[in-house]
Amino acid sequence: MTAAPPRRVAAVLFALFVVATGGAFLVTQRLKRSTPIVARVFFHQWIGPRCNCPKAHVTLRFDLPKAQRVTVTLVNREGEVVRTFADDRFLPKGTHRFLWNGRGDDGLVVPDGPYRLRVGLRTEGRSLTAPRVLRVDTRPPRPRIVEVTPPTVVPGAPAPLGRARIRFSGPTAPAPVFGVWRTDGGKPIQVAGFTGRHGRLSATWDGLVNAQPAPAGAYAFSVTVQDRAGNKGSVPNRLPPVRGGAVRRGGVAVAYFTLTGPLVPVRPGAIARFTVGPLPHPVRWRLAPYGRGGVIRSGLSHGSTIAVRVPRGAPSDVYSLLASTADGRHAAWPLVVGNAGGAAPVLVVLPAMTWQGQNPVESNRDGWPDTLDAGDNVPLARSFVHGRPPGSILTETVATLDFLTRIRANYDLTTDVALAAGKTPGVAGHNGVLIAGSERWVTPKLNLQLRRFVGGGGTVVSFGADALRRGVDLRHGMLVGPTPRQRRDLFGERTTPFPSPEAPLVVSQDKLGLFAGSDSFIGSFTRFERSNALDPKAALLTAGGRAAASGQTRPDFVAYSLGKGLVIRAGTDQWPEALAQSPEVANATRRMWTLLSR
Repeated sequence: MTAAPPRRVAAVLFALFVVATGGAFLVTQRLKRSTPIVARVFFHQWIGPRCNCPKAHVTLRFDLPKAQRVTVTLVNREGEVVRTFADDRFLPKGTHRFLWNGRGDDGLVVPDGPYRLRVGLRTEGRSLTAPRVLRVDTRPPRPRIVEVTPPTVVPGAPAPLGRARIRFSGPTAPAPVFGVWRTDGGKPIQVAGFTGRHGRLSATWDGLVNAQPAPAGAYAFSVTVQDRAGNKGSVPNRLPPVRGGAVRRGGVAVAYFTLTGPLVPVRPGAIARFTVGPLPHPVRWRLAPYGRGGVIRSGLSHGSTIAVRVPRGAPSDVYSLLASTADGRHAAWPLVVGNAGGAAPVLVVLPAMTWQGQNPVESNRDGWPDTLDAGDNVPLARSFVHGRPPGSILTETVATLDFLTRIRANYDLTTDVALAAGKTPGVAGHNGVLIAGSERWVTPKLNLQLRRFVGGGGTVVSFGADALRRGVDLRHGMLVGPTPRQRRDLFGERTTPFPSPEAPLVVSQDKLGLFAGSDSFIGSFTRFERSNALDPKAALLTAGGRAAASGQTRPDFVAYSLGKGLVIRAGTDQWPEALAQSPEVANATRRMWTLLSR
């Protein structure tokens, strides 16, 4: 065959192109003149299928310019059909509505993302995908509290202390809802709530509860927002809030009168300084022996500081500074007065870290009471809750010191805070150490000192419960990094505290002769701490415990040798209280003092 000339092939191709173009032009003109499939498409552009709110469904509307058979579907971003509302169904002219709940033809909620309405005419082989986008959103918003200021609020005071300003991030349309939760009374309770302003990322709490100034305490805030799809989100994400979900800088303390002072001994003749807050107050104050009568100093102070000179002849003891305002508010602080130390054979240590570690006061701005037991870092310089120091100061510490005064004991007095700070007098240079209370937390430095002290021949007596089992550090006036309760205390003993009906300690062994001359029934107590096991290197010398129904006793009171030294644990934190009531307890304590002193 003979090949066609190139010019003829080009001519044929050009003719085909002209015909195709003309055909397309005619089809286009016909479509332009044809009736549109829909005249209008309208719907709200956000749906939250899981929001349990009015926006959990959406009404899809469109207008048909004439009656016809149509297929109505919803397609995803890839153009795939996820829901069919009408399949080649005859619909009359006018507006049509289809309610959609965010679920596909399979009954499941469709994935988050954009969707479009598609209306098709199967008989004409054409369809329209509306440009208006419908967005599915099932994710709740995650608001965040940026900061609540000031850390302490004094309702009714001038700004800025008189109210709390909450700054947050998150949606603000519709307006956010704020909750105020009191957290220091056990289970958190919502005591106030208010709505913020549309479009504003901050709000103010006026410090009022039921139109009255809020009571002193710890308060946490919550912020609940709603996104365009109706999903709600809160911070904290769980309401009512829980301690484990505390929000950093998400709360305040409400206080009207606070008092703080030193937790290290002040020498006679020195000046003890106390701080009044949160605002300066004129206060009347008096210095007296703790829990006993007799005022040794009194006065009136103005401003933020109370300066008290301790009398030169004041004996080593625990005193109380009591301060009162003109409007009837009161606060107290325990002041330890001690001498220079070093001359006495026994060092008496007061558990000031326990006083402050168990003091449930909001101090780290999360709106929850802070204690070492809860794992919080706590400052030493914070007022005691409701202005009242813990009752253990009177029942354990003062009761012990009163007894030592009655027997005219010679001792140096300090606190665990002073020992942790390296202040004198220290453990070294003494024959014995008496811990006058429950020493729940011990710094690594004091832990090592006490173990070396006993190993080297010293005697340690503990008049507390659940003691010497937890660690904490002292840094820049803060108790930081508290550890959980350990299985064994720092001397290697395992114990279990337990309550009991009133019962005596029954002496089962007494190689030290602590209970000589008694009938072996010592005191009467309702709280005990059973000894489960001693350090393998320890040797039990004296023991007594609550009698069991079988007649057998397990030791609660224990005295044992360890290394070259001796450890005595009273087995109940009620031992100091019994010193003034039980001759057997008092006599045993005299003998302990002899062991401490030699």
